[in-house]
Amino acid sequence: MFMTKIKSVLTVVLVLGLTVGGVGVVLFNSAVAVAQQGTNKIAANEEAKKAEVGFARLGQKRDDIIAKYGKPTKTVTLASGIDSLEFRKGTLRLLVEISPRNDRAIQIYYFKKTPFTGIQIAELLKRNAEGQEWWAEEVTQEGFTYQRTDGGIARGRMRGEESMFAVLSGSEIQGRHPQADADREQAPKDDLKEIEGF
Repeated sequence: MFMTKIKSVLTVVLVLGLTVGGVGVVLFNSAVAVAQQGTNKIAANEEAKKAEVGFARLGQKRDDIIAKYGKPTKTVTLASGIDSLEFRKGTLRLLVEISPRNDRAIQIYYFKKTPFTGIQIAELLKRNAEGQEWWAEEVTQEGFTYQRTDGGIARGRMRGEESMFAVLSGSEIQGRHPQADADREQAPKDDLKEIEGF
């Protein structure tokens, strides 16, 4: 009889343990699922912001740009022979300047109604790096400028009622002024020498 009571008590403890443990597992799994949903929402928001500016890139061929975005809403040929193509995607507007030498994008203007976010700026800089690195050159109340060692420039500011972010390929800058090219390449090296001992 004593053994039967012990077995009954152990059975009850085991059932309670499994029940409480099961609830704990369910609660734990629910907490993990909620945490993952929160993470997924953040990641989804970041991806949506990136996708909002997922347009053309410097160096991209004219045919590839048109194949991706369709016929330009407007085309203007500048006196220099550069073609300026305008595209629209939702609330975004894009001007792509195409070089007459190689039929590739050499300057791109991105326009939107709201200011570009830090994530969007970082993504656009990365997509338009052409194998180079960007660094912040100037930040003022009016806007900001980034520079590349090859002379490429990125700048952002308000233009009328639109926020503008523009990138210019270094290939369009290099060769115009050989001394300026040499100074541009040397400046980052000199800057880095100063902090070498840290």
